[in-house]
Amino acid sequence: ELFVATDNLHMDLASLAPLAKYTGGDMRYYPLFREAFRGEQLRQDIQHMLTRETGFEAVMKFRVSPGYELKSYHGHLFQRTRNLLVAPNCTEDETFGCIVGVNKDFSGPQARSVCIQAALLYTSSAGERRIRVNTSQFPKSLDVEQVMASCDAQAAAIIMGKYAINESHNVSDARKYLLDTTQAALSGPNGRLESLEALPG
Repeated sequence: ELFVATDNLHMDLASLAPLAKYTGGDMRYYPLFREAFRGEQLRQDIQHMLTRETGFEAVMKFRVSPGYELKSYHGHLFQRTRNLLVAPNCTEDETFGCIVGVNKDFSGPQARSVCIQAALLYTSSAGERRIRVNTSQFPKSLDVEQVMASCDAQAAAIIMGKYAINESHNVSDARKYLLDTTQAALSGPNGRLESLEALPG
């Protein structure tokens, strides 16, 4: 974890952020820091960081059904191989995301559903080596309206934002990606998707 509390000094946060990201941590920034003004918030954040449930020496492996592939990952971790991720530590506050797409080189029979499995191997704070496996199955459908209506709008918006930040070289590219992706989704059936109406305005 990296806590940056400055008075009025310039800090190169863009250079510091990867240090926290690739070691499984997070960076918290407290601009114009005054002990009387934000000291309590800093104390609470540090206390929460020290007392929350944490897993150490973690590795995570993703698997998907034949005919599909993992396009990209998002989260504070390091990608060792195509489907193996390393997180020196992981906490109850973190989430990991991945983008799954169709493997165009696959020539076998297509299944009726898509399965995604995430296995997390880690060491608990008590020194026990544990593994947690989460397997989800999603039905396939040719009905675009049904697919879009079942979309988790907030999760989709977060993944889109992270993908835009990671894959774009400048702000205009990120903005263009977000606009193009949103327009493509909203130009679906009838141009009105009920699940996306839950997004904050």
